[in-house]
Amino acid sequence: MRVRGQVVTRKTVLLITLVLSTAWLLGPAPSKSIELNQEFLKYRLRAPYVSNLTHTIQIHNFGPSETTDVQLYVPIVQNETARHFAVINRVSPAPQKFLKDNGNAYAYWNVEAVPAGHNLTVSINYQVLAFNVDFSVDSSLVGTYDEDSVIYHEHTAPEELIESNHTLIVSTAENVVGEEENPREMALRIYDFVVDRLTYEAQSEEMGALWALQNRRGDCSEHSYLFVALCRAVGIPSRVVTGFAFSTYIESSSEGHMWTEYYLENYGWVPTDLSWSLFEEIDSRHFASLWGACKITEHASYANYYVTYKGNAQLEPRQTVQTRRISINVLDEFPFTQTVYDTISKIQEAELTVGLAEATGTRFLFPSDSYAAKEALVEADLYLQEAVEAWTSQPYSAQACVQTAREKAEEATRLVRDAILKTVGIAVVVPVIAVTAVAVLVVRHRRKEVACSLGEETGQEWIT
Repeated sequence: MRVRGQVVTRKTVLLITLVLSTAWLLGPAPSKSIELNQEFLKYRLRAPYVSNLTHTIQIHNFGPSETTDVQLYVPIVQNETARHFAVINRVSPAPQKFLKDNGNAYAYWNVEAVPAGHNLTVSINYQVLAFNVDFSVDSSLVGTYDEDSVIYHEHTAPEELIESNHTLIVSTAENVVGEEENPREMALRIYDFVVDRLTYEAQSEEMGALWALQNRRGDCSEHSYLFVALCRAVGIPSRVVTGFAFSTYIESSSEGHMWTEYYLENYGWVPTDLSWSLFEEIDSRHFASLWGACKITEHASYANYYVTYKGNAQLEPRQTVQTRRISINVLDEFPFTQTVYDTISKIQEAELTVGLAEATGTRFLFPSDSYAAKEALVEADLYLQEAVEAWTSQPYSAQACVQTAREKAEEATRLVRDAILKTVGIAVVVPVIAVTAVAVLVVRHRRKEVACSLGEETGQEWIT
């Protein structure tokens, strides 16, 4: 096998990563509070998870002769709408180039020949900070689609495996949504329909939306294709997301995964994973690498990799993807990620403290403190949301936002803790006062009894 180059190291890849998508790596901005621009909270970020993620692809030539001109495209895990921050740590062997098209990024290898009985093996290792993303969509705040926009035009059109213009797809979608006109409520009805309609069953090849609807079964791919097709059929922009998903924080798999996003004005792309029963949320163990089909190749593909070659050889590609938890300290070169991780931890701490206040009745004794703490907690989430929204376009503003979010979370915790301490103080003082009052009453009552007793003995009236 003839391949030029061996390994792309961390320092080299950092430059590549900067070019692709990482303006936030520039470093911290001056610490200061800024005005909040977000009008309402769209989603919350929780449960930060730092992963060492390794994607390995091995292509074995079983044929009797060598194969030539092997071209391999591998989508790169990056932050588009998945709300995770991915840094390429190592690539081996060195790809010929990195490509970017339609929001997706790819590593590309062009190998002159793979002899019979030999392997072509490539590996990409990432360090990823990921989160649980939970949208809180208010249907009354959803805007009207601009039907002339690029998003609407591209993501409501039919395509291979997503036959949104087929008469059966169209009629089914219209029956499912009924008289409903709000896009969010329409999407929810479509989600419920697909989850109820399809039985999960692994498929050896991509079958598409129409097949899934007719046969009432399919794996994550068919669930995703059908949801997207039905959404597009009634004018809701939607797309398939390809990547990897894990059930635990230390896991190895040979399978990729598919889920979806649908678009709402004023909210953006909203994640939904039908085969995992996640509507408008995604967990921190979903790693996205491809939004929509791979369009830089000759044929559209939703795969985790795409390979072409010449000759009559029999190539068998296999992939392995592994995740394991690592410390946030491995990202110490990127202060923004560390600040985000710490801020989410502070927000979660504030939430627990507010919950404790609710359980102890503090909010009834000190309602103003409780209200102020909740307001600070909401503001913390808003500033964090603004930071994530701005990290690619305005890195210094994003850094200031996330620092303010941390301050708001600390303020919420402080307010509630002070209120809890006052509540504990009351809980200690009130019983003491009550016991003292009872003791005084008992003593006075006892004195009266003694006085009465003495009066009876002497025949005199005692004044007490």
